[in-house]
Amino acid sequence: MTNSSKEHPKIIDDHTKVGIDLARSNLTLQDIHGRIADHTELSVCKVILPPVPVDAHPEPSAYVIPYQNFQGKAITFYRLRILTNLPGQSKYRQPAGSSNHIYFPPQLQACLSKPSYPNIFILTEGEKKAAALVKIGIPAAAFGGVDNWVNHTLVLPKSITFTQAAKGKMKAKLTAEQQISVSDMLQTSGYALGFVDLISYFKANPKLYVIIIYDSDVTTGCKYAVQVAAARLGHELRRNGIATHHIRQLILPIDSQFAKVGVDDYLVNNGTKSFTDLITYNLTLRTAFPRHPDPKSYVQQQLVRGRSLTRDDINKLALTITTELDIKGRRLRQNETSGLFYFNEHDCTLIPVVFPSTTKMMNYPESFFGRFLYKKYGVT
Repeated sequence: MTNSSKEHPKIIDDHTKVGIDLARSNLTLQDIHGRIADHTELSVCKVILPPVPVDAHPEPSAYVIPYQNFQGKAITFYRLRILTNLPGQSKYRQPAGSSNHIYFPPQLQACLSKPSYPNIFILTEGEKKAAALVKIGIPAAAFGGVDNWVNHTLVLPKSITFTQAAKGKMKAKLTAEQQISVSDMLQTSGYALGFVDLISYFKANPKLYVIIIYDSDVTTGCKYAVQVAAARLGHELRRNGIATHHIRQLILPIDSQFAKVGVDDYLVNNGTKSFTDLITYNLTLRTAFPRHPDPKSYVQQQLVRGRSLTRDDINKLALTITTELDIKGRRLRQNETSGLFYFNEHDCTLIPVVFPSTTKMMNYPESFFGRFLYKKYGVT
């Protein structure tokens, strides 16, 4: 290997902290058009580094992951990957006060024009994962966090009392009523920049399969909160007109050697062929819509809200239930009479589905299907 700057115009980072970190995802700085973070970028992202002796020559403490829009044009937004372990600080930071953005890898447009694996698009968490997929010809985009396709605002009642907790955190005491609706306190204030472009692209390509791949935990598959986020994303894609059958989740096989497995980890440890085999199998499944990890509790928590449920809330409830029905059985229609049935594959029973008129609504729980829904989800 030569040290000629003409042959290697960019930083050769193979043996630095930067290079080692990127190599875990089979990437280099060039793959993400990255650079070493300077003092200004660290300051803007409010990264506080420990003091360093004057005569020391420290390695880079962070690198910059630049962002582009969907069309591949550079924008001013970026995130930092922090390489120094700093108590109370996350591994990734973005400019203070900035909104969430969707990460589109630099080579995404080239990948879309000639993908190695057509008719799929992967949504994941973490820039390195999306970049690793695009590098092998699979179109992908990433969120900074599993729910960061929107911008969140926490709206709290005036009556909440805060008290000091450990490690600089604050505790809030909630009433029983507030505990039921605590998830509703987290309000969305618009999509992350770039999400609308994604939706437009998906709708313009109706044959495309949108596959959500989040990290698998060593003990549980996807953690509870992560799986809730996957279901929430699936609902939002459906609400925006993407066909349910084309919204899928792939849960990566867990590996006891690692605390968690991301898509980049899987590619490095198992290879592209093994990963594309997982994709191929996923597409053969009758349904792979992201499931809520506890659908009955979710349905019950929402129904408690009663008349405050919006039309969108009701659609999410219906989609949660039909997703479970499709996984555990089949919804059927009789051609001659147009009668509806549900075949429960668990006990091989065929249940007639009769939706009551408003005048007979009170009798609905007494129907076969009504009793089935009540037993499974508490729906009356």
